[in-house]
Amino acid sequence: MNVLAIDCATELLSAALRTDAPRKGAVYSMQADAGTVHSEILFTVVDALLTAANVTTQEIDLFLCQRGPGSWTGLRIGFSVVKGFALALNKPFLSIPTLDCAALAAPQSGFDGVALPVLDAKQRRYFCALFENGQRMSEYLDATPETIAALVPPGKDVWLTGNAAAMILPRLQELLAHNAIILDPHFRKGRAEDLLHYLAKNPTIVERKESFASAPLYLRKSDAEINAGA
Repeated sequence: MNVLAIDCATELLSAALRTDAPRKGAVYSMQADAGTVHSEILFTVVDALLTAANVTTQEIDLFLCQRGPGSWTGLRIGFSVVKGFALALNKPFLSIPTLDCAALAAPQSGFDGVALPVLDAKQRRYFCALFENGQRMSEYLDATPETIAALVPPGKDVWLTGNAAAMILPRLQELLAHNAIILDPHFRKGRAEDLLHYLAKNPTIVERKESFASAPLYLRKSDAEINAGA
């Protein structure tokens, strides 16, 4: 199966392509610090991946994107692109929760702790969730460091990842003085390859028929909606 994954959930745009040929399971990936211009460079990145892999869009069997939480605009762009491809080519698409993908960065063996992926939600708040043994242990949150720290079990090691990991680290070290906090060395990266990894770990999700009416997971209104009093 040829699978194209797109991540626009943060300022780091990424895309990844897993192909069946010429080598089964080959993965091609690209990342760019897109800031707020994802729509201006996304198709250039996708075209470069397809060219490198010698694959056409018509040969893609499944399209993936991040469901959220994350950047309000970035998530809309990711959804629009994969839905557009899927609709035009009569192919399926799937959206996968952003934090579930990020949690895959935690060590898979020899780690007896919790994974804490955190994304910058601005206003000194963070989108996050707590995971243990690969299972989500909390709701998806739009929370302060104090609220986040209160969720962490006493004495448990914490694998901290996500684009805001370094930003929140000093405060969590104050709040969780009795927990070892391990900063993922690759905390700031695009997560398109993690979408492929998630699919590999959960292959039955391809049986899910995602509706074209599906929408990103937002934990907060957009700035425009807030300013308009919506």
